[in-house]
Amino acid sequence: MTEQRRSSLSNISIFDLRSRIASLRGADLKTLSAEAAAYRIGHVIDQYLFQIRSLQLNGIYRARPNKPDEVFSSASQLWYPPATAVVRPSRLNGIGQVRFYGSNMPNTAILELRPQPGNVFTVLMARTRSGKVETLNVAFIGLERTRAPEVQHLTERDMFRHAPHFRDKLGPANYKKWLLIDDYLSEIFATVVSEGEEHKYKPTIALANLLFSAPNLDAVNYPSVATADHGINVCMLPDKADQLFVPLEAWMIKVQDNALHPKTGERLQRIHFLNRSHEIAPDGSITWRQVGEGINPDEIMRFVRHRMQPLYEWPLSAKA
Repeated sequence: MTEQRRSSLSNISIFDLRSRIASLRGADLKTLSAEAAAYRIGHVIDQYLFQIRSLQLNGIYRARPNKPDEVFSSASQLWYPPATAVVRPSRLNGIGQVRFYGSNMPNTAILELRPQPGNVFTVLMARTRSGKVETLNVAFIGLERTRAPEVQHLTERDMFRHAPHFRDKLGPANYKKWLLIDDYLSEIFATVVSEGEEHKYKPTIALANLLFSAPNLDAVNYPSVATADHGINVCMLPDKADQLFVPLEAWMIKVQDNALHPKTGERLQRIHFLNRSHEIAPDGSITWRQVGEGINPDEIMRFVRHRMQPLYEWPLSAKA
């Protein structure tokens, strides 16, 4: 774990810090310029110590919605888009800014796209270019909210907001200030943004621009709100994604009706595996298998890397 400090939290009063955060919370983000958002977020995090973590990955997932009857033929269609295709802001990018977004699980990649019954998605599984587990330096925002299996081994001592040595190092007054900033950053990464309200992403976009300008940072991680924090989203710059990952195979998946789990009553979405590709060629071309080929419980569980638990009974049909 690495601690990065710009300046001491002692240089700002807790009153001034609360005022800065309140000013940003209360800002009219629709009219606030990107430059003003960057200035304000910079003043909030200027004296904040980020939790830079080592994240080990042997692969990552991306998903893209299919138009009716559309079948993707190249991995480039499932990779990060060209700048000209980025016409709307997202969590960590503005218009024309290219970011590579991935997830730790395929269902996370799909749920981030807000699926509806009848939608078809193609999920790309990418492996590390080296074929080995890669270790990334990541800034993990909202770490305390994460319920993903990859971080369940962390104890309270491993998280700044609970670690006694961290509190002791900062001192009681500065620790309270750090918590104020940390709570705010976790809050803006957990904000659900509806279509048409993308201006609400301005604070997180400004933060991402600051983070990605830091040396030796490979990615920004944050819990997936779409999965109730059970999944992890990973965002990195295109060059870093190309350096670390290469497309492996693709699966076409159809979202069906909603259902209830027979034991827990949790509302779920049925999915149907439509097709699976052969291993993607070095030039990125995708060759699809015969329908049904390579789709069986063992292969599905290999695809999800044992991170989705199978149901032993079919859910009961239910309307949304």
